[in-house]
Amino acid sequence: TTVAGAWMDSRRGESQAELNCLINLAKTGVVDLAVVGSEVITWNGLSASQIIDYINQFKAAVPDVPVTTAVKYEALIQTHNHQVIAACDIVYVNFYSFWSGYHIDQALSVLIQEFGDIVALSGDKPVWISETGWPSNGSCANGAAVPNAANQERYLREVLEWTTKQDIVLSWFDAFEAPYKDGSEGCNVASHVIEAACVIVLFASNPVDYLYHLAQSLPLCFIYRVRLYFTKLCSGVFSMRTATSSLDPPVFFLRSVVCTYYIVSLLT
Repeated sequence: TTVAGAWMDSRRGESQAELNCLINLAKTGVVDLAVVGSEVITWNGLSASQIIDYINQFKAAVPDVPVTTAVKYEALIQTHNHQVIAACDIVYVNFYSFWSGYHIDQALSVLIQEFGDIVALSGDKPVWISETGWPSNGSCANGAAVPNAANQERYLREVLEWTTKQDIVLSWFDAFEAPYKDGSEGCNVASHVIEAACVIVLFASNPVDYLYHLAQSLPLCFIYRVRLYFTKLCSGVFSMRTATSSLDPPVFFLRSVVCTYYIVSLLT
């Protein structure tokens, strides 16, 4: 599944340009799910009605491609934001027991309860977990929620077991280390087990052919997390950050190879 999106915020001109680019990309047939904004009604200065207007623009232009917006659970559960559910083809929700301050012993049960709350509001519409995760280390302890590798491994294992049994679509945040996370939030969020697996899968699936189509729109359009992902993927080659250079040499090598192939695809 290829999920592509537009970065939306209170800057109308920039947001409209992002949306127009997403529309043009979706018309080429490479998008399976369009995401119009991420947590915009929490952080980026848009109301539910404003993001719905953007969603409706996309629907009018590309009616055959499902569209949604990524929303934090805490925002979507509020009555005045329930209208967002009606506007979306898939209900796309970020759940973070960690950022809600729960102990690791409660983390999975909280996720299950919150997911059930959204399912109850969504009727027949599918509910996907657009983000969840647990930091592996850092200075971002949040109440009873402690960032460490053991807690991250436990949360990942328990969440994967539950979502697999329930056939729930899940996106783990994050497969690759995010430089801005350890800077602004004091957390390392990546699971290096997933990181290594993703690099191997990308390498094996011929990234030149696959990423070339996405790369054509990169200068103008924000592919959902691809711009940030590109930074993460190539950080091992260009910046030798601690989080990157701590990877095992084979993983570091594979990441470097994938990054090189990606750059070649941009230039050819």
